[in-house]
Amino acid sequence: MNCNKTIAVLIVFVLVITLGIALILLVASDDGNKVRTIIGIDLGSTNTISYMSANNNKTYCSEERLNDDYMWKWGFPSWVSFTDSERLVGLDAKNQAPVNANRTIFNINLLIGRKFDDPQLHKDIKFLPYKVVNKYGKPYINVKVKDHYKLFSPEQIIALILRHMKLVAEAHLGHRIKNAVITVPAYFNDAQRQATKVAAKIAGLNVARMINKSTAAAIGYYLKLKGNINVLVYHFGGRTFEVSVLTIKNGVIEVVSENVDTRLGGEDINDRMMDYLIHLIKEKHNKDIIDNNKALEELRNECERTKRLFSIKQKLEYFTRVKIYLDGICFSEVLTLDKFEELNDLLGKNMTTAKKVLEESVMKKSGIHENEVVSKNGDTHLGGVDINGRLMDYFIHLMKEKHNKDISNEDTVLEKLGMECERAKKRMRTFYFRKYKDDIRVKIDGIDFTEELTLAKYEELNQDLIEKTMTRVKKALEDSGMKKSDIHEIVLSGGSTEIGMVRRLLKDFFDGKVPCKGLMPDHVCAFGAAVEGENISRKEENQSQGNFHTDF
Repeated sequence: MNCNKTIAVLIVFVLVITLGIALILLVASDDGNKVRTIIGIDLGSTNTISYMSANNNKTYCSEERLNDDYMWKWGFPSWVSFTDSERLVGLDAKNQAPVNANRTIFNINLLIGRKFDDPQLHKDIKFLPYKVVNKYGKPYINVKVKDHYKLFSPEQIIALILRHMKLVAEAHLGHRIKNAVITVPAYFNDAQRQATKVAAKIAGLNVARMINKSTAAAIGYYLKLKGNINVLVYHFGGRTFEVSVLTIKNGVIEVVSENVDTRLGGEDINDRMMDYLIHLIKEKHNKDIIDNNKALEELRNECERTKRLFSIKQKLEYFTRVKIYLDGICFSEVLTLDKFEELNDLLGKNMTTAKKVLEESVMKKSGIHENEVVSKNGDTHLGGVDINGRLMDYFIHLMKEKHNKDISNEDTVLEKLGMECERAKKRMRTFYFRKYKDDIRVKIDGIDFTEELTLAKYEELNQDLIEKTMTRVKKALEDSGMKKSDIHEIVLSGGSTEIGMVRRLLKDFFDGKVPCKGLMPDHVCAFGAAVEGENISRKEENQSQGNFHTDF
């Protein structure tokens, strides 16, 4: 009997020791992972994006449950919402904002690290649907949670977003994450940076390093930037614009000059569209929706969708094929919409004619009203036939150049080519409407509101905002003591850099120089933060492959 008890005690003892060793190994393994894995987080006012680095591979941390295009491309919305039954974070919070506006929190970066008596703070919170109150001289959010009101600090709200990013990364890696490199705007002062660290701590993250977005963007492209170079980083985010001139020498990044506008971002572009459409709704339907939070949020979502759609459309390649048969051989050539527009600068000619009409009438554009003719001008040799003629000439030249075939005297072939050009022209017209127009559709108080928005009108509404960024680019260059020709690389970061007009103006300003390619502008800062995290890990493990000097 005593022998059996002894054996039982020994078995229990062995089990306890085994479990203890397993626990120690688990903790040790987790601590090891803590050193090896430092995630990069780009904490944005509009969206937050995270990358992790493992085995030299940078992986975008997205939610497995979502194959949503928004989440994959634009990131995790920096939104938090409270309902009667639950707390929502991210896209779920943003999607229900129209029906729960005063309990949905966004643009939280406007509040963090600020004092309540800051005059600029009160300008910023004026248009927020949720309530911001004073507590200990700092801004707090007063929101109804279930059946009572509760105060949240900005750090607590940001912590919810950071914690979600942490959990998503852990789900990808299969172990705990304790460290992160976090990006912040260049204009953040020490109080704002410290408050961000507090938010990270609440979320269970240690900030291994905090770097400016411009530095993170440059690091993201570091492997592609060889030698000693000068870099201009153009960051156009949801709420801020920053332009930085950097030098990279022997792996050391130095900020030479910066120019920041904390009141200029993609949200301002949305606001311009909003103001225009609110006016149209009032004019066409006699509906003033300025105090209708639900209608405003629905309209804002449509404006955001249209803005992103225009950005995507400008990068798509629209083309058709022109085919003709000659001597039993099929000749097939691609005609792109860009080439079609280049060949037919007839629209520009139309605008010249229209301009001359205005000059002769001694009027401004704003003085034109419906059903009123003061002067007229025209061109009787300008129309669809001219467009077809341009296309015919282009393809006749191509045939001769590429296939050594001169068809200029082949009447039968020319007739077939003319039919193909007519078909291509109609196809291009379809492409034109796809690329340059979109419909805004919103249902307000039972009324279906639909308004066509052209790319031209969209750019007209926002032209001065984009030009304002270029003024800051010029100033940053002046402050750096550099000329345009001294800039070797241009790095774009932030979703608003996807706007076609932004890229055109930058390209024109830098005499045709094209920005770096390979990373999505929304992702480049988070990617760079992950690269920096990997560098820190390697350094800690005495396997550093080069140091980056970054700003704290």
